[in-house]
Amino acid sequence: MDKTLRTMIIDVLVIIISIVIGVSILFPGKIYNVFKHGSYVVISGSMEPIIPVNSVIVVKSVDKSTLKVGDIITFSYDVDGKNGPDMVTHAIAQIEYKEGERVYNTKPEVSNEWDDWLISDSDIRGKVIKIVPKIGIVILFLNKFAYPILIGLNLLVVYQIYKYMNQRRSSRR
Repeated sequence: MDKTLRTMIIDVLVIIISIVIGVSILFPGKIYNVFKHGSYVVISGSMEPIIPVNSVIVVKSVDKSTLKVGDIITFSYDVDGKNGPDMVTHAIAQIEYKEGERVYNTKPEVSNEWDDWLISDSDIRGKVIKIVPKIGIVILFLNKFAYPILIGLNLLVVYQIYKYMNQRRSSRR
């Protein structure tokens, strides 16, 4: 295979990977909507020891009618009432119906007390299906440098395309 062609293939792969990484950082919900799975880094100890701090959890979108007491779910809720919805991962403590809608009481693992809020089906992102301890430390570290890395990769790709175009022009002469 020609060296220039191999370089172009690698550059195209870098572009695709950069786009996927960029979209997942800037618009995490879009990746979730496409694949019906999401991953989150756990930053609080509310679910220890089941889910240690700095674990990565994989959350799968499920039919809400299949959820039961004890399932660990991730949901969106404005916990502090200040900055908009947060992603929270807690266990279902109780399921009930209010005004014809299914609502859930949730609770952290570290306490027997239920959360102060009720959530509905529309708040739920999904059920936790996998827990990977400690890997979140690496992801949080890399996330600090995600934008510079993406910019660097994209500049490299633009430079490679520029070189390729110049080589093609030179070879035509």
